[in-house]
Amino acid sequence: MSGFIDLHSHLLFAVDDGPGDMEISFSLLNSLANLGFSKVVLTPHQATLHYNPSWSDVNNRFNMMLESWEGTTELYLGAENYYDEQFMQRLDQGQVPTLANSRSILLEFNPRFPPASIRELIFNIQINAYVPVIAHVERYPWLDTATMRRLKDSGAYLQVNLTALVDKITSPERISRAHKIIRMGLADILATDTHDTPWIEAASEAISWLESRYTSDEIERLLIKKPAEILSSR
Repeated sequence: MSGFIDLHSHLLFAVDDGPGDMEISFSLLNSLANLGFSKVVLTPHQATLHYNPSWSDVNNRFNMMLESWEGTTELYLGAENYYDEQFMQRLDQGQVPTLANSRSILLEFNPRFPPASIRELIFNIQINAYVPVIAHVERYPWLDTATMRRLKDSGAYLQVNLTALVDKITSPERISRAHKIIRMGLADILATDTHDTPWIEAASEAISWLESRYTSDEIERLLIKKPAEILSSR
């Protein structure tokens, strides 16, 4: 199967904990293409106390990549927004970086400390005309099944890391949660969260794992149809 869409990757060079130069970025993007990905959104971190490249620098590097890229995969720009004061300020100002100029925003939380009220936060995001996509939900032990169902019912999307399905770069606890979330039909999309070669290897194993356990319709939903739906939000 091909035509996959990856909405979460750290393949913009020299801005966060992804590749340090453009050539490595291109090599990893070609590897994703070989796995069946035809569209990849580059989502550098935006976190005040972590990696927080200026948005002008992000745009400049993305444009440099577009000018030099000769691969078949379509490249788009987004961000992985961390829930912090910077995010809330941008939300109030209507300036949150979105996925490929859609209205969808990829949002990351602290795995140990939940927001005071995630449902209230999601509602606040939506009344500001954004569509929330919660990144790698398997990482949040505080996010229980009932809450995930309520978030989905309210219009939020839940993203599981494709690479969390196999024993490669992910802890057993997170693998178990990822399997459960998919098995219960709570996951909306799978994305690679690729940083470097081990993520590519894990993604390759995970696709084989999916193909041996799930129907082609379900794989298409998680890796093509739902990601396309998220990118179409305007």
